[in-house]
Amino acid sequence: MDHFSHLSTRKTDQLKSKYKEITTIENVSALKSDDVVFLTGESDLGVALNGGRRGTRFGPEAIINSLGKFTFHGFPGDLYLSKIWNQISEDSFGPEKFDKAQESYSKRISSCIKGFDFLNPIIHIGGGHDHAYPFLMALSDKFDSIVILNIDAHCDTRQDQIPHSGTPFRNGASLSFDHYHIYQYGINDFSNSPSTLEKFKEENRHMEVFLKNNIDHLKTQKEISEHLNSKIEEKLLLEPELKQALENAVLFISLDSDALAHWEMPAVSAVNPNGITQELVKGIFKWARDQKSFKHTVYGIYEFNPLFDTLSGASAKTISHLIFETFISR
Repeated sequence: MDHFSHLSTRKTDQLKSKYKEITTIENVSALKSDDVVFLTGESDLGVALNGGRRGTRFGPEAIINSLGKFTFHGFPGDLYLSKIWNQISEDSFGPEKFDKAQESYSKRISSCIKGFDFLNPIIHIGGGHDHAYPFLMALSDKFDSIVILNIDAHCDTRQDQIPHSGTPFRNGASLSFDHYHIYQYGINDFSNSPSTLEKFKEENRHMEVFLKNNIDHLKTQKEISEHLNSKIEEKLLLEPELKQALENAVLFISLDSDALAHWEMPAVSAVNPNGITQELVKGIFKWARDQKSFKHTVYGIYEFNPLFDTLSGASAKTISHLIFETFISR
């Protein structure tokens, strides 16, 4: 007698039963309104090049596995998974050719999202924050302009000559977007050098920094949404010329997991002694989901390192619950 056979029946109530692996979104005949698309990239070479601890290459699989164990109640959608980039072969690329690897990565993303109308949630999961740059490269082929809300302890705008997990948003400013606006939330001044905080040299590039200690007062969803409406939506759309330029813009919500306080997110390379709460992160994600000013919104989750998670996988569950509450349980 199999005393554990009853456990197999539980899988039909778990989100893993909703997973469908795809190569490109074009292979899906018709996405339903509740469907969610995940793009994953498994590499941590960019973290190593930034002096960080390796292990983020295992992050996407850990998050997907953790989310798959959540029980859903009447969720009608499916969860499409596309493994865009497996661990970068250092024999093929190596540090000296990392920029070429990112170009290849970007082309794979572009191929996957060809024909996608961006009306469904699309979540890009790395790897280190260097994965955001190939994602930005692919988005620059689709959209005229971009507004980024980066939730992070670091601005990731270092001015190093080689790309890595600390340079994606400085590199992104050189792409072909007509307008490039980035809002940095949760930043610690002690984690950013003066050169990191310097303005972009390119035209129509803008960065505004919100230090962690200056947003601690944002507690409720109402407070978070009103703050973001006033700082981002209303501010950007006050000027008629800018409003018109942003008609074909995409809103990119990028979460670097080390934005979270160390007691909520120990599973990162750079543990944060002065991090924000997961409730603030959820509030930002929900604002992005519900806002009406931008027709297209994409999401990225980076820098989760399961090698430093607790034995119970608490950090993986924190990230999974963010995804669940934003896109599944609503």
